Amino acid sequence: MNPRNLPFFVGCFLSGIALLLGVIGSVAFGPKLLRWRDAGAWLQMPGEILSGEIVSTNSARGGRTVRPHFTWTYEAGGKRQTGEGYGIALVSTTDLGHAEASLAKYPVGAPIKVLVNPDDPTDSILEREPASHLVVLFVPPLFIVLGLIGSLFTLTGRLGWYGEKTRNPFGRFVRAAFAVFLRPAVMMTCIVLVFVLVCGGLVWWSIAKGNVIGHVLAAFLAYGLWQASRHKPGRGRRRR
Repeated sequence: MNPRNLPFFVGCFLSGIALLLGVIGSVAFGPKLLRWRDAGAWLQMPGEILSGEIVSTNSARGGRTVRPHFTWTYEAGGKRQTGEGYGIALVSTTDLGHAEASLAKYPVGAPIKVLVNPDDPTDSILEREPASHLVVLFVPPLFIVLGLIGSLFTLTGRLGWYGEKTRNPFGRFVRAAFAVFLRPAVMMTCIVLVFVLVCGGLVWWSIAKGNVIGHVLAAFLAYGLWQASRHKPGRGRRRR
């Protein structure tokens, strides 16, 4: 194999893997994501909780995950209907506190507002999960986007758009952008910004969940960034 062709074949392989995983995941999880989107316009109907429990399962990593599970009754389509579940994605997590809080929020016999599909009165959910609980459903589309971006750069690189003497406007723009981004000051600013966003997210998550894990991780990352920023390339011990 010609060494000059290696980047092209590697780019095709990685982009193809990302696209394949994204398409398979989108086929598997896409209907749930679309249903979650449509549920934002569903009708709210009065109902009543019949039962509630915590469903526990073994996760792929060997731990146990939980999710709340309810049954309820409501009036829709001129009939008495029954529904079960909780939300749409049926995502199980290790957050037992959230599941217990859901049971306390919806005790047996409590009056509720059920979200009912206007096109199918027998289709209902108790709550529409926040987007933060559906991260796993957004991963496949992200893989498709990454695969398309990788394919774009692989193909345009093969066409020579990024050569030093290129006259292609897109290639010249990308070269100029990389020239700016690879400056030490710009790279350090981007790294610090990413760390600040990650640490802020961890702190927010800890406050929302009522635990200290996020605070500890944020402090660890901040300390690591501080230590890294103190090191200056080219500095070493003076020889006597």
